[in-house]
Amino acid sequence: MNFDDYLKHVAVVGAAGKMGRGIAFLMARCQLHRQLASHAPSEACRLSLVDRHERGLSDALSYIKTQAKEDAHKYSQIWRELYRGQFDPEDEDDIAAQVQQDMLDNITTSTDLSIVSRSHLVFEAILEDEKTKFDLYAQLKELCSKETYFLSNTSSIPIHILCEKNGLSGNLMGFHFYNPPPVQSLVELISNGQTTNRLADFCKQLASELGKTRVSSNDIAGFIGNGFFIREGIFAMNLICELGENFSFTESVFIVNQVTQFGLLRPMGTLQLIDYVGLDIFHSIAGVMQKYTPGELFETSLIETIVSAGKTGGQDPDTSQRPGFFLYSERNPKAIYNPETDDYEPMNDQFRDKIETAIGPLILPRSDWKTLARANDKDQRLGEHFQRLLNESSLGGVLTRRFLENSRDIAEKLIDHKVSDSPENIDTVLKKGFHHLYGPFDGYERKIH
Repeated sequence: MNFDDYLKHVAVVGAAGKMGRGIAFLMARCQLHRQLASHAPSEACRLSLVDRHERGLSDALSYIKTQAKEDAHKYSQIWRELYRGQFDPEDEDDIAAQVQQDMLDNITTSTDLSIVSRSHLVFEAILEDEKTKFDLYAQLKELCSKETYFLSNTSSIPIHILCEKNGLSGNLMGFHFYNPPPVQSLVELISNGQTTNRLADFCKQLASELGKTRVSSNDIAGFIGNGFFIREGIFAMNLICELGENFSFTESVFIVNQVTQFGLLRPMGTLQLIDYVGLDIFHSIAGVMQKYTPGELFETSLIETIVSAGKTGGQDPDTSQRPGFFLYSERNPKAIYNPETDDYEPMNDQFRDKIETAIGPLILPRSDWKTLARANDKDQRLGEHFQRLLNESSLGGVLTRRFLENSRDIAEKLIDHKVSDSPENIDTVLKKGFHHLYGPFDGYERKIH
């Protein structure tokens, strides 16, 4: 089969989840683009969405409908050209309605996995749990043809481990989207030792078709993105405990998050990012890395304590942020969880003033990440920031330098452990997948070493 043949019958398993529904929208858009470009009839493409939760599938369809409308308005000229003059320039609402209808007409939903039997391409985006994935792939092997390609969105489990018990080695590859898939521009492609060249080439072409920047990661637990993120998160949580000698727990959490956001010049602090991903998911990924990375410790009692208390983070279906390290109001941290009281303590002005004074002048006034990211003189301003950092003796300066040194150590470990074949791939993942303004191997960080 050729590239187009594989795209004619696609299935997404785990389509009710945030990642699954995002992948589903991307594939619905991709199918419709190619369908319109080739004058194919509407029945030529099928997208099967599968999940155990029927209500979740209904929500996924609503999500796809909303995304289709936004996409049609944002790229109205492209859609107008695909529909070949069917709509006038001022008919954006009509274009959006047509795009929505045509995408939904190609989609079938079901809680019955057997619906995937005719699919040539199957995306797996289920729970990050080995046994659950093993069981699923065993069923998929029985249901699907020998030509079917399977793409796993696993964020940590080595692909060769998923292949061990099902004999799908040549037809299974890691295709790791970043969250949320329609917005994030990066995908990590992970081959196992037996991945066919045809599948590897197909995945490269598909990533390009979806408009994604692709980075190849070697088949080692956590891959590049989570290999970095989990290690840095562990470092951050260990630092909270270290700061506990001089600050309360909530004060230590605030310090670490402020330093990693404003000292490191990132869109959010490390602890807030862990909340966004989900503390339970972070804990699960760390467990996988612990299992498959000998000689390195990924366990921390702090996250186990918070997850056990039911503070899991992550997002609700309406994208509101669930409580984790922080309690949120309109996605903004407003209070910090205290395990000793099992309650959230407000971050009032008095609290902020006290701790920001203790942190020191490095991150005050705060640099605005979004403004800096768009600045024409970004390189100059980054250079000035790191130059100030060289001799900054405040607590914020000291801690920022420690995080930068740890960042470089993690990056070098990813090279030494052969997770990444090049420093450039690591920099790309952090800049494209995590929206860092610089990477560990860019010139900026090295100024402090």
